[in-house]
Amino acid sequence: MRPLLLWLLVLTAFLAPLVEGCAVPIPIPVRAAYSSGNAVLFAETGKGATDHALSAALEEDCSSVRWAMRDGEFCRAGNAAGSDEAP
Repeated sequence: MRPLLLWLLVLTAFLAPLVEGCAVPIPIPVRAAYSSGNAVLFAETGKGATDHALSAALEEDCSSVRWAMRDGEFCRAGNAAGSDEAP
């Protein structure tokens, strides 16, 4: 994966919520459903929706929590589903 493309994907994923006020307002029930779903995803997999989207797009195992905790790189080559088991 090219470092520039990875950087742009990560930057877009994390800055998109900051510009939400510039777009059409998202209704509260939709935001609540997204937040609830993201909480369930994180509890089950240790990764949020953005991490799963980036993992699928890059076909790597991406985790913002792993990166924030300085346990490794943002994305690792390997199983994009985030499982340590062999496919």
